[in-house]
Amino acid sequence: MRCHTGITDMFKAVVTSDDSSMQKPSARPLLLGLGLIAVLPGTSAMYGDTNIDIIAGKRARCWRTIATTHGFGKIAVHSSNPDYVINSNNELIPILEQLQGSS
Repeated sequence: MRCHTGITDMFKAVVTSDDSSMQKPSARPLLLGLGLIAVLPGTSAMYGDTNIDIIAGKRARCWRTIATTHGFGKIAVHSSNPDYVINSNNELIPILEQLQGSS
């Protein structure tokens, strides 16, 4: 796993291209990461900035998919039919709080 020093302390699990023989939009990297932290896909949300991220989340059967137009995907994220589309990372926490309350 290649990661910048110190950043891995911020996450319970980090999955890189070195950890999986298949890459997104395959569900395998997501399922690997979820397995490392013992979380079921149906209780997780995939957040990404490309339609490949959202497709991977759907293939992994994540409970919700959240796309941001702030990043690589820009307008293309809409084509993958995410559950939510946000334009700023500041919008993410309120959505996660709302989802947490409805679970």
